Amino acid sequence: MKMSRESTDRNPSPPSEEFQATNRDLLRGDSIGDTVFSKHWVFTTLMKLLKAVENESSSKDEGAGKDEEEKEAANLCGIEIDSDLENDLCKLWDMTANEDVALFLEEWKSPDILLSVIEKTNAPRVTEICMGILGNMVCTSSISKSLSEKPELVALTLSMLSGRDPPTLVETCRFLNTALSHPESSSQWLSSIKEDEEVFQNLAFILQSSTNVELSLVYHLHRSKRRDTVSVILHVLQLISTTSLGVDCLVKMNETVLPILVQYVTDVCEEEVIVIVGQEKVLASCVIVVNILLSAQESIYDLFSSGKELFRNLLKILRVAQKNCSKTRKKTAKSSESAKNSHSTNSEGTSTSSGTQSNTEESKDTKDSGSSHDAPVTDETVEDTTTELLVASLISFAQMLLDASEKSDELKEDLQDKFEEGTDSTWLETLRELVDST
Repeated sequence: MKMSRESTDRNPSPPSEEFQATNRDLLRGDSIGDTVFSKHWVFTTLMKLLKAVENESSSKDEGAGKDEEEKEAANLCGIEIDSDLENDLCKLWDMTANEDVALFLEEWKSPDILLSVIEKTNAPRVTEICMGILGNMVCTSSISKSLSEKPELVALTLSMLSGRDPPTLVETCRFLNTALSHPESSSQWLSSIKEDEEVFQNLAFILQSSTNVELSLVYHLHRSKRRDTVSVILHVLQLISTTSLGVDCLVKMNETVLPILVQYVTDVCEEEVIVIVGQEKVLASCVIVVNILLSAQESIYDLFSSGKELFRNLLKILRVAQKNCSKTRKKTAKSSESAKNSHSTNSEGTSTSSGTQSNTEESKDTKDSGSSHDAPVTDETVEDTTTELLVASLISFAQMLLDASEKSDELKEDLQDKFEEGTDSTWLETLRELVDST
């Protein structure tokens, strides 16, 4: 029986939807989500990692008889891992940047596996990669929330800030930074960080040990911006202090206001050479607020005890300001004397002219003389006035301490201590010297 030409030329019918769904499931049976990554490969890699850590533990047990020095050296240097395993782990690290892979690992409790590996291994590279994988996983909000609810993982992560392996520290900080950026998990992490004092000590050590020039520049840039902000705050505090209600508020908020003053003055005085040029107004505002707190304080001794470093720095600034004022006065006196000499020379030169000309010149000299007395206000004049205001405020502060020492035996006893290390002068002697020298 012959088939018709029409039936042989017809395209075959498409497969049924049921057949397509079955094939799709078969094709994707080993794939993770919508990716082409293999579940089997991920499990195999994790099993290799666990086996390597077990072998490492066995090696430690076999070396139990070694000297303590050899053990310590091994701990410091760490151990190397198999290059093939390292390559596979790096691939897994890259794969976890995909959300489907991250969710798959979370579903199969991989964070617990990585946590166990970090606790047991002595290979810095393995620790770095594990933290890197966790850092990628925590980019997903749901995973971040889940990990923040694991006390063991939180404690281990914070303790790793005390490590000395830079790549691991980088991944640990990246993990923390990402976890803190999620509103769902930030509160748990912040709570744990606040409870652990060593976290701040370790972070301070990391920053102080940094040799990254760009990081240092960014830090100083941020710091300069912060100083500008504090300058505005101090000026606002001074304005608040101009009313009785404002003074009452400042006194009530003493514990909040004092740290701001301490921070600003400490920043100014941390350099070997204290420079106050350009900061006179802000420092004057700071001292005025300090004086208000002192005058309103029932016991100056309490404020002195809590702000001793602030007071010491203010007196150092007073010394510098006094020197600046002294130089300015000498410069002004010298300029005035030069102007007088110049004027007298001009007068002698015109005395030989005719009477009419002499009268004309005299009238001109009179005008010139009058204009010389009405000197224009310059930036230097304003700067000098501001410095004088700063000195006056600081002298008032020093005098207030001296007066209070006569009424408080506790304060007087404290002021008998050395003002600075390496000197014989006491607080009292320094205060009297600064007040008398004005």
